[in-house]
Amino acid sequence: HQEATGLRPLAQSFFWPMWLMTVNEISLPSLWLERSVQSLVVYLRSSSGHHDMLRQEVHILRSHGRDRWCAEADRSLAVGRVGQLRGPSAICIDAVLQTNLEFAEPSRAAVAVAEMEGEALEKALMNVETMSLTLELKCIPNSSIASSDGSLGRIKVSLAAALDRKIMPVCFMPEQVEEGYARVGPAKAANLEKALEDIHMTQLVLAIA
Repeated sequence: HQEATGLRPLAQSFFWPMWLMTVNEISLPSLWLERSVQSLVVYLRSSSGHHDMLRQEVHILRSHGRDRWCAEADRSLAVGRVGQLRGPSAICIDAVLQTNLEFAEPSRAAVAVAEMEGEALEKALMNVETMSLTLELKCIPNSSIASSDGSLGRIKVSLAAALDRKIMPVCFMPEQVEEGYARVGPAKAANLEKALEDIHMTQLVLAIA
């Protein structure tokens, strides 16, 4: 009913199990000049603690040239569970800081955040092709690294729904449409030979288990 009040219905895309993210560009000149900053960690705001987020983070290192960065080779792609994301939607950046004490482990501190519209995340999760977003990075209140206007730089990321074709039979793969996922059709709509191959592989996995 139009006059009814209550919680907003959850968008269809937030029922998708997994998301993936890559960092295309990042500009943080003040952090690049900060000698204590060893590296940056980029992640989506979620309920996970740092010890549970190794696969959900992109690690960024300094490159040659002022304000130039590069992704760490084996940490350039982040994958996580949609159900662990928390609002308001945001891309967060932590700095891994070197200490001046011998044998001390580097510390980690939140330094920047880029607020993201919930509709943007919803749209990104409704597509199997990556969607690029360019966002302004703001400093964290009471952070040791700040700017006069609160702006630190910008970041460009690619977000998409994660599809694991190794475990999802072809007959259940959603066909991409202009907006959102197409309804899953019957198994006979898929290539018969491919469908039989998927069934055989599934049986082998279950037998091994």
